[in-house]
Amino acid sequence: MIWLMFHWATAALLVVLQIIGIGVGIHALLHKKDPRAALGWAAICVGVPAIGVILYLIFGVNRISLVAKQWESRGRWRIIHKEGHAKQNELATSVKSDKLKVVANLKKTGSKVCDYPLVTKNHIEVMYDGCEAYPAMQAAIDQATESIYLSTYIFSSKSVGNDFIKAITESHQRGVDVKVLIDGVGALYAMPSVYRKFKKRGIPVTLFLRPFKSWYHTLHLNLRNHRKLLIVDGRMAFTGGMNIRQQHINTKKSGRPKIRDIHFLVKGEIVGQLQDVFLRDWHFNTGESPKEIVYHDNSPQGNAILRAIASGPQQMYDQLQCMLCAALVSAKSSIKIMTPYFVPDQTLISALNTAALRGIKIDIILPQKNNIFYIKGASEALMPQLLQHGVNFYYRPNEFSHIKLFLMDKNCAFTGSSNFDARSLHLNFELDLEIYDAKICKELNHYFDGIKAISKSITKEMLLSRPLLIKVLNSFYKLFSPYL
Repeated sequence: MIWLMFHWATAALLVVLQIIGIGVGIHALLHKKDPRAALGWAAICVGVPAIGVILYLIFGVNRISLVAKQWESRGRWRIIHKEGHAKQNELATSVKSDKLKVVANLKKTGSKVCDYPLVTKNHIEVMYDGCEAYPAMQAAIDQATESIYLSTYIFSSKSVGNDFIKAITESHQRGVDVKVLIDGVGALYAMPSVYRKFKKRGIPVTLFLRPFKSWYHTLHLNLRNHRKLLIVDGRMAFTGGMNIRQQHINTKKSGRPKIRDIHFLVKGEIVGQLQDVFLRDWHFNTGESPKEIVYHDNSPQGNAILRAIASGPQQMYDQLQCMLCAALVSAKSSIKIMTPYFVPDQTLISALNTAALRGIKIDIILPQKNNIFYIKGASEALMPQLLQHGVNFYYRPNEFSHIKLFLMDKNCAFTGSSNFDARSLHLNFELDLEIYDAKICKELNHYFDGIKAISKSITKEMLLSRPLLIKVLNSFYKLFSPYL
């Protein structure tokens, strides 16, 4: 009798598991965009439900996107401004300019997928490495009279980091409204803790989703804020790919920084967009709402047409990826890419190959020295399928290059905190600038060409001649490309 009861209980359990497996398999069919992924998950959930269901719940559900969208729907990212604000506090609705006729398709895409419109009459200038960017940023902090909003991924607590801490503390003490947002994982790069240093000085500071604070935060360890922003008095802003680290300053030994990067100073209406991005992040992380009227200066500052692309997993569209694909379709002659981490998904690989096949000259510069060896390996494993279609790759020698740059023809540039990989394009909260300015685009193209002239060309034959062990390891790293 006991054996019979055990038999029936086992049979009932198997039936229940099978029903659950079928239900989860249907979920995969309905929600997985890639047919291969949908088929694979459905097969394993129905075929081996006891294992398949668990694996799907852990790895198959995009919790990052799901949770971020839930947070947004609850208003965690919303800042609701009341009607009747002063004109300087309203974002421009659109840009109609003959200058943009050459990128009409790109402009249409941006108007559909991006949160912010293109805005005119901005000033923008490039700053190379920390030796140019940091003094300008610290001078702006020293001269601040109303507000300092700083967001960064890594904030060193030593040397140049201490200089920033001192300047921000002095500004706070003279009554300037200061807010400092540091990514929770990025903060772990700094020892002693820069967060505690700010707290000790009474500076309003918060860590974006501080890891290990709770099981909930640990579960969403991948949800990182990778943006780099400094907005001062609502009148000027600094953004780009540069963290606050000593490695961006010239070293005594070589006379050059250990990490090469670029940053941008902007003035004009674009500052309002960048400030809005920061305040949304601050509101999300702290729950604090800003003052009813958050001032930013909309007065004309130059001729640059700019847009802030604040991408994140909570959005309906992968904004930056959509814009990059649109640029690849819109390009007339050339695409130039400089990135430290090149691990694109199949969508971008196909877009790059298609552009190359229709005659667009595509040059991609990567650092020969990479601080993450497995990402370099995954990149090399992906290169052959692009090289065979005419995409050109180069390794930049000497110091590690952390520069993120995408140039389309001589008309348009995308640059900021995003890397050319799945993590930046689908998981992180990133901030990039879409730039239409003849002078800046010319300068960035000239800079790119100068780096290309000293870089080493990567060929398919070179990659295929690598030792078998290296090729196997690189192919293994490639398997994890969606998560790198």
